[in-house]
Amino acid sequence: MSSNQIIKSITNENHHDIIELSGEIDMVHSVELRSVLLETLETDTQAILLEMSKVSFIDSSGLATLVEGLQIGRKKNILFKLCGLQARVSNAFEVSKLDTLFSIYSTKQEALEQ
Repeated sequence: MSSNQIIKSITNENHHDIIELSGEIDMVHSVELRSVLLETLETDTQAILLEMSKVSFIDSSGLATLVEGLQIGRKKNILFKLCGLQARVSNAFEVSKLDTLFSIYSTKQEALEQ
């Protein structure tokens, strides 16, 4: 991983694989995110939660990576959740209407309880 790695940690809590992200999910970093998502989706996880409170920006390649993860998750009956979106990132989901596809929660705790 690069010195500006987007993946800060991967933990498991309450049957969720929690991937904590940080920085900008752009064309460069979406490659790393895609690799981790595909690897996690190959495990026996019940749910993936992307903790995004430290993500300051997401572009179309980042959104496409998340949509791909969501689609694969649905085929495998794996829940795919997002939490902690900053206003700028949340706006990208709203403008693209992707907020209607994803399960988005304000906090990690709220996501884990659902």
